[in-house]
Amino acid sequence: MSPSPGLSSQSDPAEQLEQLRDLYAESRRDGHPLSLESLLVQLPASSRAEAFRELLLDELTLRSADRESCSLAEYVTRFPHHAAEVQAAFREFQAAAQASLTRSARRRSRSRLVSSMFDSPEEFISPPG
Repeated sequence: MSPSPGLSSQSDPAEQLEQLRDLYAESRRDGHPLSLESLLVQLPASSRAEAFRELLLDELTLRSADRESCSLAEYVTRFPHHAAEVQAAFREFQAAAQASLTRSARRRSRSRLVSSMFDSPEEFISPPG
């Protein structure tokens, strides 16, 4: 497969990966997501292992944001030779998602606490006196 129009074959592998990540995100926004497989073949073989993990995490993040379901079994079936990497990526994604939920819960809790301390936002900004 020849490189995508936006992928420069003269770029270093890190730049190529960023170009592919952007291309993938754009394809999802357009409603026609590219497959990870089609993206990976555009990279040199020596760069694919690390790129696989990064692109998989991107896909999980974007699918989750779009409220699409994605399962470990689905990805292990798609990438049987990378089952260990898929499992590690899912663990990393789940840990990041849990941390994000925890941060959101703490922010909501702080917001409720501040709201309960004052009858109106103006009291918080301008103390009585």
